[in-house]
Amino acid sequence: ANKQIIVEAGVGIGKSYAYLYPGTLLASITGRPIVLSTSSIALSEQLVHDAQRILRFRQNTSLPIVLGKGMNNYICQSRINEVIDQKRALKKSTQKSFSPKEKMLLTFPDIVLKKARVCSERADISEAISDAQWNQINVTKCDRYKCEHVIECRFVEMRTAIGNTGRARLIIINHDLLLAHLLNEELTGEGFINDRIRMIVIDEAHNLEEKARTALTTPWSLRTINNLMSQLQNSYYI
Repeated sequence: ANKQIIVEAGVGIGKSYAYLYPGTLLASITGRPIVLSTSSIALSEQLVHDAQRILRFRQNTSLPIVLGKGMNNYICQSRINEVIDQKRALKKSTQKSFSPKEKMLLTFPDIVLKKARVCSERADISEAISDAQWNQINVTKCDRYKCEHVIECRFVEMRTAIGNTGRARLIIINHDLLLAHLLNEELTGEGFINDRIRMIVIDEAHNLEEKARTALTTPWSLRTINNLMSQLQNSYYI
């Protein structure tokens, strides 16, 4: 217990099954969650299928599996309603020129907005949608206690499932979400993944350093620096 181990093996040798089988067994025996972290969402989704296959083989269907993703992968129903209202108001507007954001809202495909009302994630939308448009309807922050859509929110459902009172016993996430949890735990003393975790498996750990660097880096654009310098200059003269 309380030991770390690093294992390296070639591609296709069966690393996933090597930790999935004992991991699912450990979760079943202890009743405590196991966390599997991968370098991408695609790999996380593949692990879900692999874990389900192992559980079927062991005839164990009582081990709840939850796939967790970063909040910006989920659709926010409150923000969709805002976009719909803003687009409707712009269409009725008599103004002759529009800002880049207003133009983006005006060209937001109605079919995407319609689908997003009944979908949970970006992957559920087959129609083309730009990053700028997606960033208008995804979850960027969440106050579940005030949101009127909390009952049907897939993001809130996921966060609840992987939390201390959640049902998840096999939590499959990517490195970004794991690092976000650890960073939040360091800053606030409270993460959002069950604190009774029995074991953490970090698959493709060679990608963790770059992911950690990204998570701990705050980008500064030239415009941001210029604005800050202007504020400092104005404060100095005052």
